[in-house]
Amino acid sequence: MGLGKQECSRDMEIQAREIRESSNWIRQIVQKSHARNYSEDSTHSWSLDVPYTNDCETCVVAQTEDLADTGDGPSYELDSVPLIHRFGIHASGSLAESNCSTEGRLDLQQRSPTPKLKLCMFVLAHAGMIGYLCALWQLLANQTELFWHPILMSVSLVLATESVLLMQFAPWPAPTHKPTHVFHYIAHIVSFLLQIVGIVHYAKQPSSVQRSKQSAHKVTGGLAALLFGIQVLFGVYVTWIAPKVGGQKYGKGLYKYHRAVGYIVLVVQWAGTWFGVHEKWVQSEMAPNECTWLLVFSALVVGVLVPIDMSKFGVQPA
Repeated sequence: MGLGKQECSRDMEIQAREIRESSNWIRQIVQKSHARNYSEDSTHSWSLDVPYTNDCETCVVAQTEDLADTGDGPSYELDSVPLIHRFGIHASGSLAESNCSTEGRLDLQQRSPTPKLKLCMFVLAHAGMIGYLCALWQLLANQTELFWHPILMSVSLVLATESVLLMQFAPWPAPTHKPTHVFHYIAHIVSFLLQIVGIVHYAKQPSSVQRSKQSAHKVTGGLAALLFGIQVLFGVYVTWIAPKVGGQKYGKGLYKYHRAVGYIVLVVQWAGTWFGVHEKWVQSEMAPNECTWLLVFSALVVGVLVPIDMSKFGVQPA
């Protein structure tokens, strides 16, 4: 065991000499690896560590960035970013400490969706939303009078889904794409308000006009509205209040929970919609098109859930 550690230490010393001799070349690679544009007055520091496996032959590199507060809300730490493999360095070119432990962090490229996969899922999810709107149009076109509840709820759902998809497709870390965040905030607030209006409009209808009694759609829809309201308030707290109350580190720590709850709320919303399109009055109008709903919802589920980037939750491999 001791001999193995000595061999590992010698390998590390050799690597350290190679790094010092080519430090300029290494810094150029580090700069190219940053796929983000920080302003000149932004401060960011980086450090690398090299956890080894049992045989000390495979190592992965992780990066931690401390971003300056831009004033546009909390900045969020990048859990790990792939940089240079098999070299452990700090910005000064010195060798990072390593005890050859078996606990290593998985490279971001190995646990994050590729850009091509994200693009394909982005297109697939939008195809599902377009298919849903087309099916809804066909349903409402057969009605003798305009029924506002499904219209308001559908617009709300599309806005909520679109804001989540754009956040998935946007670069990371968060402060580098402010327009996307602004749209995310506005879209969710408008979506929540439309959902409330849709529910109130339906509740105010006389019982003879209401299309269904107590059902899975009503229960799931009410739960979705409640969770959505909590999520909107939680998002406001995480973005603007938490950093001022508990500091940037506290705000960063809450962000991953906001993301997780957001996906849960979106799934519950679409579940409520699924039960809604299976209400008796909808089925009586569109019973032959059951396969349409199945394709639409399958495209949405796959398009939204497959490209989830687990590194943004701080998830480490087992």
